[in-house]
Amino acid sequence: MDFAQASILISSSEPLKLAKFYSLLIEANYSKGFSNNDFSIIAEKSLSIRIFKPSSKPLSHRNENPTLSFCFEKPSSTSPSSVIQDWIDYAISLGATLLNGPFLESFGAEAWLSDFEGNRFLLFVPLIHLNSIKP
Repeated sequence: MDFAQASILISSSEPLKLAKFYSLLIEANYSKGFSNNDFSIIAEKSLSIRIFKPSSKPLSHRNENPTLSFCFEKPSSTSPSSVIQDWIDYAISLGATLLNGPFLESFGAEAWLSDFEGNRFLLFVPLIHLNSIKP
């Protein structure tokens, strides 16, 4: 059996608008797919599937952590809080809504947001520990 690729499919009432949103958010290109209402976001890196246990901070007061969501990750930083705040501000300017965070954890900074259609996603900036940087 040949396997070409794995992808994530998002149903949307405004697929072009949503494709533009995510392509701008992750600085990737999008292209027309199989029809005028189908678009693909072309990322330079392959699809990564992460399975995780949410941190001790719930997404909302109703503990609605999604079991499946997007995670967008920036390169590691010695100051992930400032990087993620700039990214949150940019996402909000594109139409996102901040749901929870940002939080600085021992492994980096994270924040939960949703796009304009209510799809939740996590922004994540890993922390580079200064003692792990070799001269």
